[in-house]
Amino acid sequence: MKRLALVLAIIILLALFFPSFNIFANTTHTPHENPATAKGSLDKAALLLSYGNVFNLAAAREYQNAQSLLNELENSSIPDGLRYITNRYHTLSGQLFADLNTVEALLDEASNLFSAQQLNAAKEKLNSAEETIYHAQRLLDDIESATNILAENLGVFSTSTTRRMLGFCTTRPRDPQLLSV
Repeated sequence: MKRLALVLAIIILLALFFPSFNIFANTTHTPHENPATAKGSLDKAALLLSYGNVFNLAAAREYQNAQSLLNELENSSIPDGLRYITNRYHTLSGQLFADLNTVEALLDEASNLFSAQQLNAAKEKLNSAEETIYHAQRLLDDIESATNILAENLGVFSTSTTRRMLGFCTTRPRDPQLLSV
């Protein structure tokens, strides 16, 4: 009986003091913002990480998944000033992924034709793969330009850092320029 009385006393004391805890709160009402007029801000890091994930998937030869993630990025809230370049980036990347997928399929077909001793047909597949690779290289050059423009507009890298990074990525391993970076 004494335990019950003690528990009830504690509950009553907590109930008495509990409503007074609102005094410690800064505001009693949360302001509401109209979603139609609310303005969001671009999360630059999230955008760049998303593009990084897209190209990581492509590097792992998961072109369909990379394209799906790229399509999801098209629905992101991007300011009008960047919308053109991101749309161009998406278009170029999508074409690149299609080309890489095509090259992989052509090389698989050529391999099968070589195994079947159909050398002329295999040569045609390899020629088609070569043309597609040249097209993919031109797309990569355009993507590099779009990346530079996007980085400048986002203010992510200074131009000297960007140039050094691009120089590092595009130079051969034994190139003396690497030592000056």
